[in-house]
Amino acid sequence: MVTFDEAGLCEFRVFIAGAHRVQLAGDFTDWSEGALDLMPVGDGWWSVEVRLPQGDRVFQYLVDNHRWMADYAAHGVQVNDFGLWESLLHVEAPPPKTLSFPEQVAEKAAA
Repeated sequence: MVTFDEAGLCEFRVFIAGAHRVQLAGDFTDWSEGALDLMPVGDGWWSVEVRLPQGDRVFQYLVDNHRWMADYAAHGVQVNDFGLWESLLHVEAPPPKTLSFPEQVAEKAAA
C-alpha cells in the first residue's frame, strides 16, 4: 500500500513474510539500477518513505533479488512489456506551505 502525508512524502508498505530483502523499483528509480531498500518493520511488513516527483508513476517490489511483485493496493495495475503486473501511482503536487502566525510575523519583519 502507498500512503501520502500532508507534505507529500510517500510511504510504501508491503507484507512479504519470509523475505530477506525487499526493494522498491520504478520509473522514478531507473528500475533495478537505483532500487530503494525497504526496511523490515516487524511481522513480515516492510516499509520505505520517499519523496516522488509529481505525475503518473509505475513501480514494483523486487523480492530477494529475483521475484517482481506488484502492489495491488496502489492506484491500479497494468501488464508491462515483460508480461508482469506493475503498480500505478498518481503523485499530486505537495500543498503550498501554510505559515503559522509567528512565522508570518517573522517573515514580514525580515522583508
